[in-house]
Amino acid sequence: MARSESSSVIRAPQGRALTLEGASYPCPLCWQGQLQPMVLVDAYGCSLCQQILLVNLDQQTVYPVDGSQSLGWRWQSRGWQPLHHPPQDVTLILWGLGTILVVFPPLLVALGAYLFPPLEGTPGGNWSWGWVALTLILHGLMVTWVLVEYYHPPLYRLLQVRLERLLSP
Repeated sequence: MARSESSSVIRAPQGRALTLEGASYPCPLCWQGQLQPMVLVDAYGCSLCQQILLVNLDQQTVYPVDGSQSLGWRWQSRGWQPLHHPPQDVTLILWGLGTILVVFPPLLVALGAYLFPPLEGTPGGNWSWGWVALTLILHGLMVTWVLVEYYHPPLYRLLQVRLERLLSP
């Protein structure tokens, strides 16, 4: 959310280089928090997601300290640009396997429902098509979760932070 001009946080003006003195920058992980310089280290800390990002001022880049993926962003004087893009072949394999996992199991269940229909007059006779729908929905949710964990979009990170704060004592 945008802060008012009277706030003590100084927004990074357009066209300004990344620096550890005086300015704050939007967090590239959650998009909602502000990166503040940390004392005695070349790092920023996010005010919302509490992520620590190491700073390379020469290259104008930041990297998360505890990231399992090789994430990084370059400051482009008005916003962050991701440094690392996943290899295209890994992305194609991930999407291909995801499509197979979403489509193939419901097709098997639908084939079973079609080849072995329930007896007429049986209560809940159309439940086999409910299994098809349930299989499609659950497999779709599983593949979506894997893709979201792989790409780690900022909205997902923001929801993680909000949920952690809601559940913490």
